[in-house]
Amino acid sequence: MKIFVSSRIRELYIERKTVIEAIHFAGHTPIYIETEPIVTDERARDTMIALLSDADAFLSLYYLSEGRRTPVLNGKTPIEFELDRFLDKRRELQNDAPILMFRRVPEDVNPSHAMVHYFEDIGKSIGVKPIDFDSPDDLQARLEDVLRRYRRKKDQTHVPYKVTIRYMGPDYLGLIGKLSEVIFTTYRLNIDYISHSSSGGHATVCLSCSPRLLPGSPDSMNGVELREVLLDELERDLELATRERRLSGTASVDIAPEVVVDVEPPSALLQQFFLEIRTIDAPGQLNAICKVLREKQYNIDELQLRPTQREYPKQVTITLWLSRLDGGPADLQTEVNRIEAALQYIVGIRGFSTKAVINDELPNISKIARLRKAMVGS
Repeated sequence: MKIFVSSRIRELYIERKTVIEAIHFAGHTPIYIETEPIVTDERARDTMIALLSDADAFLSLYYLSEGRRTPVLNGKTPIEFELDRFLDKRRELQNDAPILMFRRVPEDVNPSHAMVHYFEDIGKSIGVKPIDFDSPDDLQARLEDVLRRYRRKKDQTHVPYKVTIRYMGPDYLGLIGKLSEVIFTTYRLNIDYISHSSSGGHATVCLSCSPRLLPGSPDSMNGVELREVLLDELERDLELATRERRLSGTASVDIAPEVVVDVEPPSALLQQFFLEIRTIDAPGQLNAICKVLREKQYNIDELQLRPTQREYPKQVTITLWLSRLDGGPADLQTEVNRIEAALQYIVGIRGFSTKAVINDELPNISKIARLRKAMVGS
């Protein structure tokens, strides 16, 4: 079930965080806006409307004030506009989509009378009584109790397709934020994985995303259209970043950004292994490690090399995500032992840890992680 969370963003920051995480861990999808404390333009309003159209349920969280009224929301405050919009949707569809109201009990201060009367009137008209709470812990307990009524409406995590996006171009402050904004606000996709690296003003970003089966979401994605939208938004944002001096290092706008988009059916989930290796900082060391992994049929899904702690002079730390092209042995312990045996005698390795992660293809994808550490040398 997709539950839209409506509240003042700054006034109820901790309570809002509590609600969103409780909904998530109860097996539902929280829908929320964190970047628009004050809606001042049509684009922000349209994002709000799009998210409301995807919601199966609505949760109002209120405390002291209703917020600022604005012309772009027809003279309403955001929390009034959101609830009224969801009520209109409920009437149009002629259903009884759940509406939950939680009210924080004020201490030695009087809340806005207009806000209190607004929610009381709405509650009476739809037969919903606000639930009072006095602390985030109290709120979490009461919300968890309410969500138990909707156990059978938990979201399925299977997705019809995956989208892989690759960016190569100038690096600037705000690049990842702009990519995330387009993917979320325009297409309402969830980012499942992202890898970002930059050096000398050049950036490479690879990310994969997928739909969360929101009502009305398309069964397929037009990769050409997505690429054109991303390029247009990134080029405009790059121009703005140039004027605002947000370019990184020696980044140059003379190098046009490149975007590649691939839309594919979801692939089978792999058993992956996470390695963290501490080794001497010497030419050829990484090559020796990669050669052994290649011989053992391990594919390097991701690799990062970084300086290590000061107590380990002239050493570096290499982190890797590995997977087996042939699937590997069925026994997890055998696989972990195989990796450690391959690494422990390589010259220059001072220590390493291995973490195996199994992804099972179940109605709700579960992750079972086991950790085994082995320290070699000192």
